Amino acid sequence: NLVFGNHAKESSLIRADGGKITVTGLLDVNTGKYNVGIISAGLANDTGTVVTGSGETILASGATLKVSGNNTNNAAAYVQDKGTFINEGHIQITGAGTNGVITNKNIEKGSIVNKGTIEKENNGAAVVLAGGDFSSTGSIITKNGSAGIFANKDVSGNEVVISGGGVTARNGGIAFYAGAVSGSSPTEGHITFKGSASSVTAATIENGGLMFYNDYTSANGAAGTGYGQFTISGPTTINVKSGGTVFGFKSAAPMSGDFTNYLTNTFGGSLSNLNIVMPTGGTGTGNLFVLDHATLDLTGIKSAVDTINSGSSLSITGDSRFALLTDSILNIDNNAVIGGAGSAYNLDDKDNLINQVSAVNSLVNITANTYINGTQNNQVLIKQVNRASQAQNAIAVTNAGNINMYGSGSVSLYSVYGDIKNTGIITTSNGAIGILGLNDTKIENALSGTMNVGNSGIGIAGLTYNGQDSAVLGY
Repeated sequence: NLVFGNHAKESSLIRADGGKITVTGLLDVNTGKYNVGIISAGLANDTGTVVTGSGETILASGATLKVSGNNTNNAAAYVQDKGTFINEGHIQITGAGTNGVITNKNIEKGSIVNKGTIEKENNGAAVVLAGGDFSSTGSIITKNGSAGIFANKDVSGNEVVISGGGVTARNGGIAFYAGAVSGSSPTEGHITFKGSASSVTAATIENGGLMFYNDYTSANGAAGTGYGQFTISGPTTINVKSGGTVFGFKSAAPMSGDFTNYLTNTFGGSLSNLNIVMPTGGTGTGNLFVLDHATLDLTGIKSAVDTINSGSSLSITGDSRFALLTDSILNIDNNAVIGGAGSAYNLDDKDNLINQVSAVNSLVNITANTYINGTQNNQVLIKQVNRASQAQNAIAVTNAGNINMYGSGSVSLYSVYGDIKNTGIITTSNGAIGILGLNDTKIENALSGTMNVGNSGIGIAGLTYNGQDSAVLGY
């Protein structure tokens, strides 16, 4: 077992500039700064040419390489100049501001082959592409704000081949991140995927995980600036679990053009090689897009929903919604085409626009003269749940429209420690609930608000969780 001393800096535990080293024990990078567990490289002669016999290192099956500590810029492994690193063991990177394996080009390219497992959590990346090649028949797992595979420079000429267990992103993890660096010497990441057999899953996106991110920002239909790119050069399949998301970008005021421009500018026409498999058989719903801190008018994205869901080159199977909003404002509005008295939103139709956008930890407004109907059992139109330390009015729900819910167990407006205000009309029957508030939710049916309650319906219900106090709930 090899570990660093407390004051180690810019050092490595194992280095091969020639020959071959196999590690069968534990390497622990848990202190110091700019330290690396394993380095594989080659030696250059006086003319700057890398000599033959460059270094090869192997983390053997059963061996472990750990990287911990925050903001240290430490890494698990680094290769360049014909150096090769093969991981057959288990690499665990937990510290914020640390990275896993880095494949670089100095004079010549390095190469990393992952046959084992690489796990990364907190800020940083499991794999950093800096000019070298990378392939994986093992597993890469990312969560809690980290990336699976990252580049902030153009490495599109290098091979990235993913098969085997692929990349798994969950709980805030990003599978593939092509970043952009601003300033006097701006750079933009560009990652090319070689593709794999159609039976191979390149990535699995679990609840809270994201497939692609590239620092793309736009609003009001304008083209984005300062963003990375992806090229999918061969058949690539991703599996999206319930709550997982494929695409993420920033837009303060998204409209249809922002979504279509993002896809065109980010992927350059290569999306026809991407096969997206969403949940099936009632196992949940996946998201195509996620946006945070946005203000979205539902009618303003109808064109994008129609085009991307049915008219684009994307191959999508299973149950998906178009967009998930977080910490945002969703306005459920109407126009001459949809949402009015003669063209009400239909909760019973999974492809209806009302079912294509969901919002969490957000403000939701149903505007005047907007009509929404639902007849099936256990439908929920709006649900907002307070996260710890969030102000109640940060997830306020207001209705000035006309809601009709007739299914048993259905709820029109539902909030946990939030605000609900009705100035419109809510009609319920057959066991449906108009407004449901939990845990000290503030409910106001204003003077202009109307609650029509039919057979076995409930207009307003207020409940609390038994046995859970504020210390448990976080508010």
